Amino acid sequence: MQTTIRLNVNDKDLFEIMERSLLQEVNAQGKKQYKPSDIGKGFSYTKRSGKRQVKVHILNWKKPHLYEARFTSDQDMIEVAYQLDPISDRQVDVTYKEVYRKNGKDKSTFTTRLVEKKAVKQAVRMLKAVEKAIQEDHSS
Repeated sequence: MQTTIRLNVNDKDLFEIMERSLLQEVNAQGKKQYKPSDIGKGFSYTKRSGKRQVKVHILNWKKPHLYEARFTSDQDMIEVAYQLDPISDRQVDVTYKEVYRKNGKDKSTFTTRLVEKKAVKQAVRMLKAVEKAIQEDHSS
């Protein structure tokens, strides 16, 4: 499932926040400290999500336009993508896509579509919150 939202921020500012957030998550694992130059297509790490181990694999990383990753656990697989298309130096269209699959299932089901729909709504809320934070940061 996917959606596109127009944000009133610069694409580079938005991608920088995404990169910083990813680095925080990776570095919180404590094994090694990574720099922005370490992140790219093929980069992977393992994190804990609740009681589960989740392997994160970066499928695409084209700064500042595309972030695509696969999250795999023993129960399911989620692929997410953020495509940033600048409209101007102050506006960007963000296309968010999520594909959710239970392990062993290749096709979408009613339940997986509900999970995807909920995730898309959460992503839109998160993107709007990031937009507000960037705007507040630039106005101060």
